[in-house]
Amino acid sequence: MFGPIWLILSALWSWGLWIIIWIVWSVLALVLWLLLAVLFLVWWNQEFILYQPSFNAPDGEGRQTPFNAKGYRTPADFLLPYTDVYLDVKDGVTIHGWLITQEVPTSRPTILYFHGNAGNIGHRLPGLRELYIESGCNIFIIDYHGYGNSGGSPSENGIILDAQTALDHL
Repeated sequence: MFGPIWLILSALWSWGLWIIIWIVWSVLALVLWLLLAVLFLVWWNQEFILYQPSFNAPDGEGRQTPFNAKGYRTPADFLLPYTDVYLDVKDGVTIHGWLITQEVPTSRPTILYFHGNAGNIGHRLPGLRELYIESGCNIFIIDYHGYGNSGGSPSENGIILDAQTALDHL
């Protein structure tokens, strides 16, 4: 008496289970494809995401230190003695930096300071002032390719060349 109904219910359950499995696998495949698409977009735009020469200005003059907010343009804004330094990098780009010196610069060590990835050296002036006072050292800070008053475009290879050039200068 229950045989045919049981077989029908069993068949329906089996098909229902397969439909549920198919839906789950389809959703997982969709999520995997979306994840791969996002990872590809991040990889494709990694230099744009990583290197931020200016906070809110487009490329060009907005990234240069004379266009920073008042008080963040030169070490003189913080009463620090400095010299503008321009160095030619091996790839033909000229980079800019500041050598902030103590009263007797030859008797003090020099710190080679590499700033973070956003903004230019002018944005580091408050921290540089504290470092200058607390350490009693000279400070040499540079802007990388495409940052501040330096030429070129930001890239990993450019930053490596900038660091070696600054170190060779000292």
